[in-house]
Amino acid sequence: MNKIILLAILLPLAALAVREPITVKSYAVEIDERSGISTYTGAVKITQGFLLVKADKIQIFSKDKKITKMVATGSKDKPAYYQQNQDEQFHLIKATAQSITYFIDQQRMHLVGAVNLTQRVDFFSGDSVDYDIKNDKVVINKSADGSQRVKFKIKL
Repeated sequence: MNKIILLAILLPLAALAVREPITVKSYAVEIDERSGISTYTGAVKITQGFLLVKADKIQIFSKDKKITKMVATGSKDKPAYYQQNQDEQFHLIKATAQSITYFIDQQRMHLVGAVNLTQRVDFFSGDSVDYDIKNDKVVINKSADGSQRVKFKIKL
């Protein structure tokens, strides 16, 4: 398994875990500096401080040497996984989905396909979830054909 430490390319992700090194492990990587897209494949694992992302494939998009978004792609049988302990809010967020898009500057995630999201003791599931991490706001949507409804459990 290749171990790649990409401090220069991924440094803007430091907002996720201040001043912590970023470690990316994968079986293969393709870095296209011209397009600003880095594609990691094969049991990809990204760690930085309290952040952990695992997926079959992760793409990192950058513009002007600044990370703009990260897309983690899994499958129905092996979904992408996201976990982060929010420093300011002192709680753990865990999520699984077939696709997890993390918009770095906006501190917002868009999850699609068999989504499960746990925040503190609350649990949300649906076909797609928009999660505004900074403002602690969750929007859960049913499937496009209406066959899968939204589910949530809130512990008071």
